[in-house]
Amino acid sequence: MTASLPTADNPREIGSHRVYFVSPPVLVTIYHGDVSPEEITQLIDTARLAGVSIVATVADLGALGSFGADARKAMLDARPSDLLEGTDADVGVFVVNADVVRRAVMTLVTTAIRLLSKRRVRVRYVETIAEAEAQAQAYAEAIAAGERP
Repeated sequence: MTASLPTADNPREIGSHRVYFVSPPVLVTIYHGDVSPEEITQLIDTARLAGVSIVATVADLGALGSFGADARKAMLDARPSDLLEGTDADVGVFVVNADVVRRAVMTLVTTAIRLLSKRRVRVRYVETIAEAEAQAQAYAEAIAAGERP
């Protein structure tokens, strides 16, 4: 199943956003512009391609536009709780290019995740996509080894 996953060299384009996997439990989303309800649904469907629980995610918010109430409702309606099952490890969220407003958006998104799952969400703000990918991969490997990073 994982052979056809989008990669950094061949990402899935969802509207003006790009989504790919560093490895099956590590999802990267680069936002460009507003996020529509349909795009949220497609993003969640892409995350399901891995066939495993998402352990860590990277979000580049530098060019994020609006993530309005309709998009947040679509996220809840898509019932992505299956992406958060299968492990009790905290979800690592590594955020790049987040100003104060974008950090507030992340608070809304992580609150929604907390409502959908018993797993805690640990947000880390980092400087670059490369740094975020490396930290997310190390986090996923630590979880796979039974550690609590």
